[in-house]
Amino acid sequence: MDNLERLRNEIDQLDSELLTLLNRRLELVGKIGALKKSVGLPVRDPTRELEILHGLTQRNPGPMDDESIFSVFREVLAIARRHQGESASQQGTEGAVSDFRTPE
Repeated sequence: MDNLERLRNEIDQLDSELLTLLNRRLELVGKIGALKKSVGLPVRDPTRELEILHGLTQRNPGPMDDESIFSVFREVLAIARRHQGESASQQGTEGAVSDFRTPE
């Protein structure tokens, strides 16, 4: 049981680190959103979203599989869009990240 508690504590620490990183990411997203708004760019950039997803899968050392990466980061990207002040439902869904499928 000592090992179980130690491993759970390590997971708790990682979760805290993830939360810190996700919040930092949203701070940057907010700045990007303000820049986009100031120059009249839309919040959603499906090309950039796909670049992010493909880059993550290419840099992934495992054991997380590509489908899981896409699942987690589709949600991160959706949260980022909401944080920038525009939800995916306010824009067209053609080419949306949620429509993207991992290569078979």
